[in-house]
Amino acid sequence: MSKFYSKETGGFYDSGINATMPPDAVAVTDEAYAALFAAQASGSTIGADANGNPIVVAPVQPSAAQIAQQQGQAALANGLTISSANFPALNGTYSLSQNSLINLTGITAYIGLKSAFPTGSTLTWYDESGTAHVFTSTAEFEAFAEAIAGYVTQVQDYMLAGSGSLPASTVTIP
Repeated sequence: MSKFYSKETGGFYDSGINATMPPDAVAVTDEAYAALFAAQASGSTIGADANGNPIVVAPVQPSAAQIAQQQGQAALANGLTISSANFPALNGTYSLSQNSLINLTGITAYIGLKSAFPTGSTLTWYDESGTAHVFTSTAEFEAFAEAIAGYVTQVQDYMLAGSGSLPASTVTIP
């Protein structure tokens, strides 16, 4: 049984299994076949040279911009740890999901218009672990919102620049 490779189909064929083969099929030694699949298992791909012979193609490394995008998305997915010197009950790691940021924006806008919480004299916000944190003043919440907005902006700037460094994922507010 002999092995063959077709550049046209990008596939391997075995004469003991395949009754017909593409017209461009070229013979492949057992040693070359084993080496090609060992390289593929290590992250490379199998391509063909100009003559149709199978060759190892090294994986394409992500660009700095792609790496920055991946790292930025991971940083946002991990949330932001906030500690408060004056209000330790607010200490926690908070979600930066799209829904959380939309809620944060809405509540901040409401506070800006009404100088009060939309829910009464306090506002409860849950961290990533599900722990409830109660804000007793709009100033506390505004400091919280400012810390999140600043962090998200810095991460987005990093992702757009494709270089530099991510901001620290822990912020201290008053």
